[in-house]
Amino acid sequence: MKKRLLVIVSAAIILSAVSCKKDSENLSEIAEKEATINGLFNDVQNDMDETIEEKETSGYAVLKSLSAENQRVITVTQGAGDSTTFPKTLKIEYSNYTSPEGRIKNGSITFTITGKYRNTGTVITTSFENFSIDGNKIEGTKTVTNTGNYEYTVVIANGKITFADGGIYTRTSTRTRKWIAGYDTPRYIWDDQYEIMGSATGVNTAGDNYNHTISEALLIKLNCAWVSKGKINLQAGIRSGSINYGMGDCDNQAVATVNGKDYNITLRGRNRLNN
Repeated sequence: MKKRLLVIVSAAIILSAVSCKKDSENLSEIAEKEATINGLFNDVQNDMDETIEEKETSGYAVLKSLSAENQRVITVTQGAGDSTTFPKTLKIEYSNYTSPEGRIKNGSITFTITGKYRNTGTVITTSFENFSIDGNKIEGTKTVTNTGNYEYTVVIANGKITFADGGIYTRTSTRTRKWIAGYDTPRYIWDDQYEIMGSATGVNTAGDNYNHTISEALLIKLNCAWVSKGKINLQAGIRSGSINYGMGDCDNQAVATVNGKDYNITLRGRNRLNN
């Protein structure tokens, strides 16, 4: 009887250790995917910022291709040639376009704009059509509202990422985006910096409900391909952890912490060659 009990206890200990190890690995993978998703949606936001700034400066010219092979084409489909009348609609079409950050884009993004980016009350709605970055398909609706004092509310509804490996990650989020630098140079966006706060919910690739909350403001620099600073607390099923982006340096490193153990994460992409 004692021998049988010892076997049962030993098996339970082994199973518990394997389960804890599996949970730790799973949550570290979830943290890595969270970092990837942040990068994908930030990339879309940066495209929006760059495109709208350019079009406001040019008076919303009808068409402009940003590559000799027409791999990235911007079209004003509503409100062309007039910088004062709204709403306006912009469309960016990508065809195997490699961005300066080294990301390959396909499909299209459409922006519907109710006013100038800097005007309080302006709403910019982003939708996607067969759009992907590095083979990761992005779906849903992203709405950015200028609430005044250089602050914007960013809402993602029905967000969905289908990763290149087939995994699916859904997202609903509300975040506050505060413009903290670069607003006094309207014709140059690469000195712009934003602080991001807020939370996100959804279902991860493991099928677990998750809840992510930014506990220390994320720092976004438009001249940097990655989140430069901040911390996100992660809750997935019964597991919890965090991801820390560092103290402000522009680098591709982050740290996921799970059960008191740190896991280094290398973020995808590269920095712009001219920055």
